[in-house]
Amino acid sequence: MNKTIKQEIYNQEISKDTFEGEWPFKVDSGLLINNCGSIIFRSPKGKYYAINGTAQDRFKRFRKIKRIHKRDDTNGHFISVSNIIMEGLEMNPNYKQ
Repeated sequence: MNKTIKQEIYNQEISKDTFEGEWPFKVDSGLLINNCGSIIFRSPKGKYYAINGTAQDRFKRFRKIKRIHKRDDTNGHFISVSNIIMEGLEMNPNYKQ
């Protein structure tokens, strides 16, 4: 018996100018990808970054987010990517919180 696995992949362009909330990346725009719950960011130069834990576990070959992750000027902490992750998850019409 053969099983067919349906891969659900969604993507959308995002940018610092249109993003609601604090932009967490050093680059101003990119492609946000939801690959079966793995949230990935592709930079304008075509580099892929695993954003959430699911993507980091599944896609070891992708770059670490630290390379493009922006720090808060006031306290030096990394800016949260939780809004990016939520936006990526919500691209899937079947996503339920």
